[in-house]
Amino acid sequence: NIERAIIASGPVSAWEEMQLGVELSGVRVTSLNVDVGQAVKRGQLLLELDHRTLDSDLRQADASLSEAKAGLQLANINFNRGQQLAKSQLISASALDELRAGVVQAQARLATTQAIRDGVQLKRDFASLRAPDDGIISKRLVQPGQVVMAGTELLRLIRRGRLEWRAELNESDLARVQSGAKIRLQTSAGESIEG
Repeated sequence: NIERAIIASGPVSAWEEMQLGVELSGVRVTSLNVDVGQAVKRGQLLLELDHRTLDSDLRQADASLSEAKAGLQLANINFNRGQQLAKSQLISASALDELRAGVVQAQARLATTQAIRDGVQLKRDFASLRAPDDGIISKRLVQPGQVVMAGTELLRLIRRGRLEWRAELNESDLARVQSGAKIRLQTSAGESIEG
């Protein structure tokens, strides 16, 4: 077997590059925890938006949820008391039905309040941008103090830090390349990388 070499050139680029942004608009960046070239882990906090208003909304939603839970508890107590009185025929059937309806209303109010609270919590979570995967920050398009819009690219992440070489070959050289062939990539810094 005669070993043949093919000389090729081409760019080295990210295997998969993720554009990262936030889902809130008109909110100021309060902390930026990464810079270009920094390796990050999945779930790591990359940047945070001003969340004081969202924290206040969340406390208000928590208070409403506590109030709805107390309302359901009171409705259940009243209904249980009404059932005891109905056994002794001390209240009418319609009064007992009203107490039963009060429990259903309190359950519905609790479910609605819980859904509202979950929505507020989700919005609060949007104020923190976390890394969706391990990788390397390749671009930063935001500064602390900047007001951002939803969907705007703020950071770029090279997923898992993987890069790939995209060789450019002419047709005749491409036909000679076999699957599994070794390549030796010479970098501009003079380093040699095999793959």
